[in-house]
Amino acid sequence: GCIPKKTLLHLATLIEDVVAAVLKRRAAKKAKDFTGADRVRGELAARGVDIRDLPGGAVECVIRV
Repeated sequence: GCIPKKTLLHLATLIEDVVAAVLKRRAAKKAKDFTGADRVRGELAARGVDIRDLPGGAVECVIRV
């Protein structure tokens, strides 16, 4: 079946927000601001997004629905 346009727009916005947060967290970690990086992780978790660092600097994001 088709996914409603409103749902697709919501998902697109969520993905944009997650990417921005991951980049913000990466910058915090690079600056050794681990408190800030943990804060971003917590903000994502509160929105239902779990992130996990992978080897080589990659990040896995899981959106809980």
